[in-house]
Amino acid sequence: WMGRVHQMPEDKINELIATNFRGVISTTQAALTWMLERRRGVIINVASVAGFRPSPYSAVYSATKHAVVGFSHALRGELSGTGIKVCVVYPGVTSGTEFFNDKGPPIGVVQYPASWVANLIVRTARFPRRDAMVAPLRLFHLAEPVLGGLGDHLIGEARRRSLSD
Repeated sequence: WMGRVHQMPEDKINELIATNFRGVISTTQAALTWMLERRRGVIINVASVAGFRPSPYSAVYSATKHAVVGFSHALRGELSGTGIKVCVVYPGVTSGTEFFNDKGPPIGVVQYPASWVANLIVRTARFPRRDAMVAPLRLFHLAEPVLGGLGDHLIGEARRRSLSD
C-alpha cells in the first residue's frame, strides 16, 4: 500500500506487520531449534532498501522492513559463537512482483529482475555475509549519508507524482 499513513486502512497495517515482520520472527523461531541442535546454519532475512532508506508514502512498509533489519542485527549478536550466521538481503524494486500493481513504480525508479534477487539469495546462502544487496544498490547505500534530506525530497516528489497520476 502506498499513500499517506493517516489514510492507511487498519487491516492493511496489520497485514504488513504480520507478513513482513511477524512472519520473519516465526520462521526464524521454527528454523532455530533445528540449527541450534546442529550448531550450524544460515538465516537469510529479506528486508528491503526501505529498511535503510525509508520511502515517503510507504511509512508502514518501510517500518516493517527496518524492523527486519534491527531484528536480524540483534539476532546475529545473540547467535554469536553458535555456528549460525544471520544475513540480511536488501532487494531493490523487483520486477514481476505485486508491489506496484495499482499505480506502477514511480518514474525514474530502477527495477531489478527477480532473477538478480534470487541469485543474490543463493550466493548469500553459499557465502554468508552480514548484508547483501544487488550491486547498483551498494552505491546508493554508500551515498546515503551524503544524500540525506535530498534523498527524502527526491523520493517524496517521485512518489507524490506517482500517486496523483
